[in-house]
Amino acid sequence: MSRTDAELQMMSTMLSRMRRTPTTEERNQLAKARKRADGVYAALGRELPDHLPGETPLAYRQRLADGLKDQSPSLRRANLAGLPAGALTAVEARIYQDAQTAAATGAGIPRGTLRAHRYEAETGHKITEYHGDPMAWMSPFMSGGAKLRVRRPEELR
Repeated sequence: MSRTDAELQMMSTMLSRMRRTPTTEERNQLAKARKRADGVYAALGRELPDHLPGETPLAYRQRLADGLKDQSPSLRRANLAGLPAGALTAVEARIYQDAQTAAATGAGIPRGTLRAHRYEAETGHKITEYHGDPMAWMSPFMSGGAKLRVRRPEELR
């Protein structure tokens, strides 16, 4: 019976956390984390995960960085769960930088996909570079090919 009571107490605690309204400071931190990650996720062609009910800003930042760590060769296997805020800030900065670099160079783009990378030059010009497989856009305009045999006049006799 005590085991069931403990499980019920744990579920009740989880529900109360989920129902809790975040403070203004927490909402600001969540918005800041979302804004920072949005550009990187978009550059990689990925959908930005939403904040989960009851999730703390630190846990949300960990989850966002965890979704991008596959783009960072040095931190690909890092366990971000339980990192303190100060350590997460340093690791997060490296992961975001590596992910932005991967997006700009076209690393990790699946075959048959072409991704646009837009940025503004120092002079103010807007530049769009495309990375990936050129066949993604060229193949609909290509014919299937044809075989041709040329007969010389002496072969016609």
